[in-house]
Amino acid sequence: MVKIWDFVNGEKKKNIAGFDKEVTAISFVGYTDQALAVSGDSKVRLVREDGNEVRSFAGANDFVESAAVTPDGKIVIAGGQDSVLRVWDGTNGKLIASFPPPDAK
Repeated sequence: MVKIWDFVNGEKKKNIAGFDKEVTAISFVGYTDQALAVSGDSKVRLVREDGNEVRSFAGANDFVESAAVTPDGKIVIAGGQDSVLRVWDGTNGKLIASFPPPDAK
């Protein structure tokens, strides 16, 4: 679950649920009300402060541990235990590229 707090007065504003395992990384999208949240259930989601999902990003198939998004929200990157770094178009959710680990020698 992601918990949203009011930075000024310290009061809790909202809980964002919908993750089946722990949320492992959050990256805010510039100065907007949106954040990229990833979790151990392979979900990569762009959510609003009010809890509504903007879009999800498909392709991750294992525990996702890290994520980043550009300040304009146009590029989303995430990686996890499957050792694949994925890059999506943040405006439409389409996978742009994936970078698997090099072959072990």
